Amino acid sequence: MNYDFAYDHRNRLLRITFRGDLDDKNLTEATRKLREVAPRISPEKVLSDFSEVTSLEVSSETVNSLAHLRPIFGAQVAQVIFAPQDHVFGMARMFQALSAEQRPTMRVVRNLAEAYRILGVAEDPQFEALKVA
Repeated sequence: MNYDFAYDHRNRLLRITFRGDLDDKNLTEATRKLREVAPRISPEKVLSDFSEVTSLEVSSETVNSLAHLRPIFGAQVAQVIFAPQDHVFGMARMFQALSAEQRPTMRVVRNLAEAYRILGVAEDPQFEALKVA
């Protein structure tokens, strides 16, 4: 598993962090797990953190497929993708463009401080790991 979930109760912020090699299988599995985790905690904000990804082997077909799935969160949930690396940023922007109609408030940024500003997180979040079966 190349990802984990953490939650900051004070900010009601769910973070999914991807690490190492990211491929179609990992990204699809993480999306499925996120669909299971999200209703348990009902976050107000979601941060998808790709800063620790070292290689990316995600096909455009997978990005397109995931972009056209029913959104996990409603428009009232602020969502930011943090992707500082060029190749990951490009993939995230493709996802954003393909799903803009369904996810109009989703943003993609290269800087964590900007992500926190968009999400309205003023202080350092205190994340606790979430157990995922």
